[in-house]
Amino acid sequence: MKYPEEIKKRAYELYVEGISNQQIISKISKEFDAIIRSETINLWAKEEDWKESRALARANAYNDVTTRQTKTLADYMQNQLEHMEKLNKVTIKANDELEYLPFEKAEGAAKALVDSTQAYNKLAKGMIEIKFVEALINVLLEEIPDDPELLKRIQIKFQKILQEEI
Repeated sequence: MKYPEEIKKRAYELYVEGISNQQIISKISKEFDAIIRSETINLWAKEEDWKESRALARANAYNDVTTRQTKTLADYMQNQLEHMEKLNKVTIKANDELEYLPFEKAEGAAKALVDSTQAYNKLAKGMIEIKFVEALINVLLEEIPDDPELLKRIQIKFQKILQEEI
């Protein structure tokens, strides 16, 4: 049986997304009110090498997820480093002022030194945690089955988490 090109095109799109033949059949049935068989999908996939397109789409989805997450984490780390530089300047200034102030006037400089040291420690701890999270994300992405839909859902969830944290 000859199917309209739009049905074949839609079947190809779904196949490349990693959808199973049964799900493709169901979606085609709903969208076009047409019945196709699993064997037809397999034949099209074989004749036109849809598997290569599917593998490429999976690789692209994986690369997209890792690239976006890496960029988001890199931006966050850059922001943290900028805060650390500012805190270093405050710490240096407070240390310098403490050296030349009499004991009774040193209270403000000492407080600034303590505050900046505590903030610096929090930032350093946060950066260590980010490195740990980044390592976890990389392990997850390497071990996830080749499922573009799953990768997209994970990417969306990671983005929501990072947006809430930043």
